[in-house]
Amino acid sequence: MPIAFPEAIVTAHELFGETQKYVKGWERFQKQDDASRKADSKLVIDIENMIRESQGLPLRSGKDHGATLEFEVTVRPE
Repeated sequence: MPIAFPEAIVTAHELFGETQKYVKGWERFQKQDDASRKADSKLVIDIENMIRESQGLPLRSGKDHGATLEFEVTVRPE
């Protein structure tokens, strides 16, 4: 069953989750081996789920999160 991906959640996922690996002390997630990719993915989804929970949104399992996932984001002026 699909879940909502509001723009704020997508932004938080990328800003707080995906950039975590570039913070001093988290460099181990920059490695490209399978174990590091799985750990990185879990961390990113855990961060996103904290934000989802605070907003009363359904949590992600993370099964759909991986290096090969592609999606298009359209930004419209308000």
